[in-house]
Amino acid sequence: MRRRSAGWFLLACGVVVLGISVLPRQGVPLEPTEAKSPPPADKGISAAVALAEKDTPAAKLARQAQQVLNKYCHNCHGQDGAAEGGFNYATDLHRLVQRRKVLPGLPEESPLFQRVNAGKMPPADIQPRPTAKEVELLRRWIEAGAPLPEALSSRPWVSDSEVFQAILADLEKFPLRSRRFLRYFTLHTLYNAGLGDDELQTYRLAVSKLVNSLSWHPEITKPEPVDERRLVLRMDLRDFFWDAALWNRLLSEYPYAVETGSVIERLVAVQTASRLPVIRADWFLATASRAPLYYDLLQLPTTAQELERQLRIDASLNIQQLRVARAGFNNSGIARNNRLIERHYAAHGAYWRTYDFEEIPALLVERSNLIPDRRNLFAYPLGPGSRENQFLHAGGEIIFNLPNGLQGFMLVNARNERINKGPIQIVSDPRRPDRAVECAVSCFGCHYTGILPKSDQIRAFVEQNQRHFSRQDFETIRALYVPDEEMRKLMEKDMARFRQAVEKTGGRITASEPILLATLRYEANQELAAVAAEIGLSPNMFRRKLQELSTQSSGSTVAEAISRTFGALLLPDGTVSRAALVQSFADLVRQLRSLRLLNTQGVSNTLPDNTGELDPLENLSSTVHAVAFTQHGRRAILVGADKTLRLFDVEQFRETRRLVGHTASVWSVAVSGDGRWAISGGADASVRLWNLSELREEKTFAGHTGLVAALAFAHDGQTALSAGWDKQLVLWEIPSGKELSRWPTDGFVTAMAWIPRTANVAVGMGNGIRLINSRSGQVLRQLTGHRSTVIALAASPDGRYLASAGEDGYVYLWSVSEDRRVPMMTDPQWPSDSVCQALAWSPEGNMLAAGTNSGHIIVWRFADGKIETSASRRMHSEGIVGLAWAKEGARPVGDSQAMVIISVDRTGRARITSIARLATP
Repeated sequence: MRRRSAGWFLLACGVVVLGISVLPRQGVPLEPTEAKSPPPADKGISAAVALAEKDTPAAKLARQAQQVLNKYCHNCHGQDGAAEGGFNYATDLHRLVQRRKVLPGLPEESPLFQRVNAGKMPPADIQPRPTAKEVELLRRWIEAGAPLPEALSSRPWVSDSEVFQAILADLEKFPLRSRRFLRYFTLHTLYNAGLGDDELQTYRLAVSKLVNSLSWHPEITKPEPVDERRLVLRMDLRDFFWDAALWNRLLSEYPYAVETGSVIERLVAVQTASRLPVIRADWFLATASRAPLYYDLLQLPTTAQELERQLRIDASLNIQQLRVARAGFNNSGIARNNRLIERHYAAHGAYWRTYDFEEIPALLVERSNLIPDRRNLFAYPLGPGSRENQFLHAGGEIIFNLPNGLQGFMLVNARNERINKGPIQIVSDPRRPDRAVECAVSCFGCHYTGILPKSDQIRAFVEQNQRHFSRQDFETIRALYVPDEEMRKLMEKDMARFRQAVEKTGGRITASEPILLATLRYEANQELAAVAAEIGLSPNMFRRKLQELSTQSSGSTVAEAISRTFGALLLPDGTVSRAALVQSFADLVRQLRSLRLLNTQGVSNTLPDNTGELDPLENLSSTVHAVAFTQHGRRAILVGADKTLRLFDVEQFRETRRLVGHTASVWSVAVSGDGRWAISGGADASVRLWNLSELREEKTFAGHTGLVAALAFAHDGQTALSAGWDKQLVLWEIPSGKELSRWPTDGFVTAMAWIPRTANVAVGMGNGIRLINSRSGQVLRQLTGHRSTVIALAASPDGRYLASAGEDGYVYLWSVSEDRRVPMMTDPQWPSDSVCQALAWSPEGNMLAAGTNSGHIIVWRFADGKIETSASRRMHSEGIVGLAWAKEGARPVGDSQAMVIISVDRTGRARITSIARLATP
């Protein structure tokens, strides 16, 4: 192993050189180290669980046990998403242990075996029944430690990047004009937490049911999976009569909008005209099903009267004309007092509403009067109203058919004003944490068949007590409270309509309603594996980082708060509440992954048809997106979200001027070699030429139809190349702005660098790099090696080498004339999850600097064409977006110790760092 020079750290960063051996020959792996690989799919399985090989007796026993469970349990507990009793993982042996339905080695104490052995499961009326031999097989499997059929380590981890890659690939299948209508739900955090296919299918069905229950479209459309594992589901806003305003209303409540800063994330945002076109499915189910967000997404009015007008109902007139069907009863299971249900015909089917009543006090104030209470429906069956012979209700629930046959809900008070929750003294839901009936999640859970069949008690009561009612009231009551047979037919008709609609969503009618089930699981206390998956880390990595944070929390208020809040997860069976997780999520992501949350509250200009945002990248948390430096690093030009070019004098260390012209955020900038010209490109699809001597805009080049992502000047400054996300490369004449050539690309360009002393340009597209001749547009060579998007390129001053950085966390060196690469090793000072975002060669070409998203600067020193030493140090608290070299004082440029590095981070903060400081531990 090569010894490091004094004061220099050993590099560990996966750098590759074409045609140059930079590694010792013995035992160095050619693939990325484990630290740079995607997190392993750690399941968080109890140590008691045995992982059996396929051909061992334990594995055979596990497969036999799984077959028994599949034969007798799967139909109700997992098949096609069925989740009776909230138990939809009957054949997932790992989840049975994880959820403590099976206790390895303890069959008599295992809840699953107890119920099977006692004959309670399957239910007594279900045939066939498990045989004694099959029950004994389950016992032996649990006694053997509940082994699994095969090791679970082969299950791959799904990263945020893979989710965006799947979305981008899906978007490419649609015409550009249609992409702004597409939005996505993701299940990957649930998958990473260990949920099996049956459990995930329950979530898919729940998403399909809920999003169609938030739609006024007459047709039902199922969200479509777009990836092989069916973890990402696509919806088209047009299929639900949604627009960008409704999606942004959803985003305004979203607490998990992690801004990864990846190019693919930005590409997806631009393609969909949405700052965040994908959200977690579990959050959507638990939040969009609850008022007030539910009301807003379904666009319901604030009163029952206005809703009735929209549904072409005149409730008062219908009651007067006896065009309703009523049923009144005690013991509804929801209302504390008696309840009245009333059915109207509506524009899209049926309109049901309830009249619910406060409990009648046990001791009346005027007991001697013996006057029946108007809250007693049996005494006052007529109403609503204020007359003495009419009942006095306190509120109610409204259930109505949507155009697609599913149901909408609204809770109202006595004045028919919309409310989010029913008063606990009137109605209650024992499944909710506060026992309050909550619109609409309580309604979904209760009305899983559509309408709950109920028998009327009022009609028979009045007929038996006719003498207590006037003849007119008696006849009116009999007309309103229809016979049970007539009411049953109406209910069956409405239930059939609802059942058919649910089946079109892909689901079926079950007592364990999937939206409520998903909500309850989301709201429950979360274990370590689930929290880790939501943060985006494997359980092992999350545990390690949490332990490290607890040892470093002294003096850090945030770190200490995280340690105190989440320290319980380090205990056996430790959990944390959902409220604590949501409250601390931004701090967790910041501390453990060095990421921020996207601003989902910012207001952006929308497209004229309200289908998306004019600039979906305008509200990113970073203020600086790209930096270009004049020769020797004397002046920097910063571009970003504020649509300007900021000129920064490095020697005086201050901003000197802002140049205004772009109408949207600016994403690329380049400076000519003589420092006379700068060009910039933005989300407004324009390329603008700036005269740096006169500090003014010289000309606007109109040639792109999408965000201009990369720019490069030829070394003579007479031409420049621009690349847009419209998949076009355009060569411009400087300063005339004449378009000299145009070439289409088959991918999105994300980085570009002109090779000195040649007419060739290195262009980063996807995971690869292409060397293109700028005169002919011919692709000279394709360089492949990165496993994710190439985000930075830099050519050495002599034009012999090209450095590339990718979102896979690796930096590679390429020989421009050869096609072989060799990996290097990494620096322990550089976090394993960091990504290089900026590259810069020293003027002599003997050093390469890189800046990472964790704020580290890394420098590699070259001697005789080989990497000799490296050093790194964290110089910024934010990610670095630009680097340049400059000489220090009057010392000659050739003296490497005289060189300093100028770096700018995403907030616009600049620093000057000497090589000596980097080398200091």
